[in-house]
Amino acid sequence: MFRLIVVGFLASVYGFYQLPWLPQTMFEWLGAFLVAALAGAAFCRRKARHNRPCHQGVQRLNALIIGLILGLFWPFLLTEVRSPLPSELLFAPIEVTGEITGLTEVRVLDADSGFKRATFRMAIHRAQRPDQSGVHFDQAWWHSPPEVEVHWYGPKQVPRSGETWSMWVKLKPAWGSRNPGAFDYEAWLLQQGLSARGYVRKEGTPQRLNDTVTWRAQLAEFLTPVLSQTAFEPIYRGLIYGDRSGLTEADWALLRETGTVHLMAISGLHIGLIAAIGYALMGWLWSVMVRVRPYAVWAYVPRPLFSAWGALILAALYAMLAGWALPTQRAWLMLGAGLLFLFLRRRFQPVSVLFLAAFLVVAVAPSSILSQGFWLSFAAVGLIFALLRHPGVKDAPRWQQLLLVQAVLTIGLMPLLAVFYQQWMPVSFVANLVAVPFVTLVGLPLLALVTVLSGVWETGAGLLLQLSDGLWQRLWQFLQWLAQGESTLPTASWSLWQALAMYALVYAVWVFYQRWRASERRWASGLSVLGLVAIIGWPQSLERPAWGEVTLTVLDVGQAQALVFETANEVVVYDTGAQWGPSLDGTKLAIAPYLRWRERENVDLLLVSHADQDHMGGTARLLQAWPVARAFSGQPDRLNRRMKQPGAFSACDSDQAWWFSGVHFEVLAPGPDLPAPVNDNDASCVLRVATASQSVLVTGDVGKQMEAALIRQSPKKLDSELLIAGHHGSDTSTSKAFLQAVSPQTVVFSSGFANRYHFPAQAVRQRVIDSGANWRNTACEGALRFHLRPEGMRAEPGWREQSKRWYHNACDDYPSMEPYDPP
Repeated sequence: MFRLIVVGFLASVYGFYQLPWLPQTMFEWLGAFLVAALAGAAFCRRKARHNRPCHQGVQRLNALIIGLILGLFWPFLLTEVRSPLPSELLFAPIEVTGEITGLTEVRVLDADSGFKRATFRMAIHRAQRPDQSGVHFDQAWWHSPPEVEVHWYGPKQVPRSGETWSMWVKLKPAWGSRNPGAFDYEAWLLQQGLSARGYVRKEGTPQRLNDTVTWRAQLAEFLTPVLSQTAFEPIYRGLIYGDRSGLTEADWALLRETGTVHLMAISGLHIGLIAAIGYALMGWLWSVMVRVRPYAVWAYVPRPLFSAWGALILAALYAMLAGWALPTQRAWLMLGAGLLFLFLRRRFQPVSVLFLAAFLVVAVAPSSILSQGFWLSFAAVGLIFALLRHPGVKDAPRWQQLLLVQAVLTIGLMPLLAVFYQQWMPVSFVANLVAVPFVTLVGLPLLALVTVLSGVWETGAGLLLQLSDGLWQRLWQFLQWLAQGESTLPTASWSLWQALAMYALVYAVWVFYQRWRASERRWASGLSVLGLVAIIGWPQSLERPAWGEVTLTVLDVGQAQALVFETANEVVVYDTGAQWGPSLDGTKLAIAPYLRWRERENVDLLLVSHADQDHMGGTARLLQAWPVARAFSGQPDRLNRRMKQPGAFSACDSDQAWWFSGVHFEVLAPGPDLPAPVNDNDASCVLRVATASQSVLVTGDVGKQMEAALIRQSPKKLDSELLIAGHHGSDTSTSKAFLQAVSPQTVVFSSGFANRYHFPAQAVRQRVIDSGANWRNTACEGALRFHLRPEGMRAEPGWREQSKRWYHNACDDYPSMEPYDPP
């Protein structure tokens, strides 16, 4: 019955986080479930004497209902008691006092000047928003203070974990772009417990109020001089105390391509190793103490029980030093669930351990059910338990068990990898076959010895680090060799329910086989198998445009622009968004996830309007990761120089046109009959996409002067039902005359939430309204999709609305929104 309670609990918690909004009260829902449970129990009591199957069935139903009730009530209660950040403290300079939590990441933004940025988390205990007359808003938190992420540009000091600081900051809500198939950043921020993000203002000098530093920060400071001598410092820091900030994008890419990312998360592998060390140490200590004092109290405690407590405590200490992140919590709770059977002196039951661990993990952190790591880790442990329980595997030699475990994990995790990443890494079998034993038996033990010896024998610690560097160098070269070929394979896009149904299908087939041999209930097992096959094979709603139709998706890439046109057989990408540091750009944020979601494998035409950073930021990554047939730009030479790829782009010209599956793509500017561009914006490649009855006009960043030239040169070609506004809604574009010439039904602004430029400008919005068109904005609506068909243009609701969850933000929640303008 407990397993049914857990199933109901997990399903209900997952459903809770799929709600588009939170109900005002949960009592109606809970009351309905309670009535159903009581009615079933009463009916069962009356029929129990005469109908045993009814009694058992209602008992199971009641257990499931109890789990459903708990799954609704518990996360709702935690949400209600959580301390939110009042909207009055957003979008304005405020003075905050709070404790630094976690390690501070310091990054050099300009190598020439040495300009740095410090990023840290702060638990706010008090916040004040003053105005000219004094304190306008004052809020204090005595329990569960909200946590925010703060950037300090050009810091005079580096805040350390555990210290209390007072500083002036400007915060904005935990906002993320919303695109089909893309990573849900706001859900991730919810899992991390972050209420807002901001930066330090210059109204006052930040002040340290106390210098209490956590053990983790002290360990990081102590090991920094030792680890800075090695080439693998970022990896060592990540494995010892969970600081992965030093890993580069190339490092993460290599780990992803070889399926070894889990090695850098302090999770089951690391916690299990430390627990094994603790178990062995405490067992040895018990033996010594029993010999010294054979009649002491500990002699009456069985050695396995004494050792288990040591394993649990040492693993907990390591988990705290590693920052107690979600994967670490999950691994420690799973360890505790397994040791609980030892503490209670019960026979170890793998399935019960798995269910109990899942219950504990979700009860402690309900939002963790949204994380990919939750599903992957429990699926991996479940597959290992199922494999090792098989008699043929249980008695096999250890090396055969290792091979079988890696093979089962490589194949068995494929459904979940299809859900989360739409790709599968076949080389992960070989990579993990080498990397897992190395990290477990060599890498981590060596680093543990280095940590201990650093305080007593620096020379010995240095020698061990040299040995470790040599071994890690061999492993890294091996992973790089594996990643040279086709290390990842694309898969179909699946839903989570289909992946779970696949696992259930494997189990149902096994049960069907067993019952077929025993001639028991073959029909029930057969129906289960057929039902699960139907669920897995249920087609995804990936509607493709018909011949002569086109679908335009204006992706949400912040204060930048990225568009994808889809015809029946081709894909055209216009602009690739911005680049935000070496690890994130418009392609990684939106374009690549969208193309995978749409199961598109090629880009037939790439147009980059001009070489400004907010239009070409993701170009290099797109060319590297996606087959691109042709590429053009309004500034090809400048773009090729910036990407260091001579000849990658050719020039846009007004005599260029393409027919793709009955849809006409035509360049209107620049051209020989148009004036020479006076700035980079006017060099933008202007594109018109037309079907038999509708058209779309995309103008890049062209200004009013170039708009006037287009009106004179091609007035008939400008008429379009849909206009992508120039320059993100700047007042330098989208003039009144241009709107009259285009006569659009809808104008789309691709702008960023609370951007520093106030785009789209109020004057431009008013001009659009006066022209009789309606306007839409990716900043508030997320990605926007338009279908141009013979019967007319159909506009979908914004992706923020389509995928709305109660924890997602909306522009309507912040009526007094002001620009967010970090340095």
